[in-house]
Amino acid sequence: MSTVIKHKSPLFIFVLGPPCSGKSTLCNALSKFHNFAHFSIGAEMRQLTSVNPTGPAALIRPTLTAEEIATFTGCVQANTLAPMHSTPKYVKERLFGVGAGDIETKEGVLVDGFPRDAGRWRCFTDTMKGQWKPSEGAVVVVLHVSRDVARERYEKRARAGDEFDKRFDEHKEKIGETVMAMRHDGVSVIEVDVRKDEEIDGLVRRVESMVGWKQAVEKRNLRNSNAYSSWTSIW
Repeated sequence: MSTVIKHKSPLFIFVLGPPCSGKSTLCNALSKFHNFAHFSIGAEMRQLTSVNPTGPAALIRPTLTAEEIATFTGCVQANTLAPMHSTPKYVKERLFGVGAGDIETKEGVLVDGFPRDAGRWRCFTDTMKGQWKPSEGAVVVVLHVSRDVARERYEKRARAGDEFDKRFDEHKEKIGETVMAMRHDGVSVIEVDVRKDEEIDGLVRRVESMVGWKQAVEKRNLRNSNAYSSWTSIW
């Protein structure tokens, strides 16, 4: 008799929002409260294009061509988006390929800052056909924040190369279509208004209390339960 057991799939939590909306802060908190990995696309792009990359970026870099690395480097330096197909390729390697080592023992992974638009989401899901379906356990948390609150945070952060108004306007223009595309693919959607003086624990509790979060967690748990109880017998 031979037994084939399917591996469990983590819950994927995509966290989107304009610059300085608190994406990384929320992801850091959720990763501490839960057994979640935190994957920040912005931080890893900067790591990937550094002189001596470390962590998952160092593992993924050899899978890229010199031309692709040069493209990523130019985009990071110019603070612009990489070509439509490039970032989804990196995300695939990070979540399902050579860069996924820190995810294997986790119950979920927080994908911080991806996708930036509907086109990149479609490129990503197209590359994942046959390997993963968004409807199998994914949620997108969309943070809404006023321009004034975000600008105040930006001025405190003041990272070199940031263009606040340009990035804020780009997000505002594209987020509706992005969420629509993700919802269409079966991703649970959670939209949260960021309160200026709210402690992070309060924001986490609000996210976890929402129906979309509970539905995604239950769907992931059911799928993993079914996967572990499945087997094929060959006599």
